[in-house]
Amino acid sequence: ANNPSNIASVTVSYNPPDTTPPSVLVTHSPLNPTSTQQVTLTATASDASGISQIQIFVDNILVQTCTLSPCITTPTTYSSGLHTYYANASDTNSNVGRDPATGTKSFTVTSIVIPSFDIQNVDKNQVSILNTGTETLTTFTFTVGGVPVNYAGPPSLPPSQVGIYFLNDAQ
Repeated sequence: ANNPSNIASVTVSYNPPDTTPPSVLVTHSPLNPTSTQQVTLTATASDASGISQIQIFVDNILVQTCTLSPCITTPTTYSSGLHTYYANASDTNSNVGRDPATGTKSFTVTSIVIPSFDIQNVDKNQVSILNTGTETLTTFTFTVGGVPVNYAGPPSLPPSQVGIYFLNDAQ
């Protein structure tokens, strides 16, 4: 009645669609940039199905697109103040991950003012330095005859004049 040769074996498998977004992490370096430093942003992304694209945005402007992780921006000097950034990553199934998930991350660029000075009244044992800028400095370094001289003094409102006397003149 039952013939074992008439029984077929069938295997049915179901692979649900991939709906999991990639994991993404974006960071900036240096941590506390100044106006004279270049900032680099790095986004790393991973996904079981693979990454098809990573995008990095600074101040809501697309600055870098990559097809491999990590994605690294060209080092750039930014203006003083607050800058926002985020990254998106797409996997091969068009799922999109974002860091941060909502909103933005940020870094603040601190302004560095390069002081301007006039050196006056230079003689064998004394130099006077006139601060011609608008910044207030308590320390600075300059050279006299190729020898570095460090100055540390009380803060003063610009313009200010500092007299430095050389007590041990080797000349």
